[in-house]
Amino acid sequence: MLRRTPMKRPTRAEAAERKAEKKAKRKESQAKLKPDTLARQKHQAKWEKVCEDLARKVCLSVGSCEAAGWEWNGKVYSCSDRLEWAHVKSRRHISIKYDPENATCLCNTHHKFFTQHPDQWFKFIETKYPGRWDSLNEKLNGRKLFMDFELIATGLYEILALKGL
Repeated sequence: MLRRTPMKRPTRAEAAERKAEKKAKRKESQAKLKPDTLARQKHQAKWEKVCEDLARKVCLSVGSCEAAGWEWNGKVYSCSDRLEWAHVKSRRHISIKYDPENATCLCNTHHKFFTQHPDQWFKFIETKYPGRWDSLNEKLNGRKLFMDFELIATGLYEILALKGL
């Protein structure tokens, strides 16, 4: 029967050397990227955050829950004070995430209710905004691979200006 020899632990110096090698490799791989790639990624993230803030502001400018009075099984859910930005289609669809047509202002209570009852969400959207679901699906089919967040932000600023905000 063969006996296994215990694995030798690296010394502190060897561990530090290996760590330095990994760090050097990482720097080398980042240097292979175009010089402006990291700066462009940071710039993109900044504008995405701006778009998120503006789209939320546009949505909440409605000022009240758009599902107030919605009835389900004979029960009407009363609205809470807290308003939230709800998406008609999921946020994961980046091409329509900031589209005002994809936004609905809901109170916390109705947002939770519709999250738990997607069939009622579809029914609500089709009742309150006929054709919106299909319109968003068409936009998704013609989606872009690259999002120009600066252009989106400009459009959202214009909407806020028209609303006087």
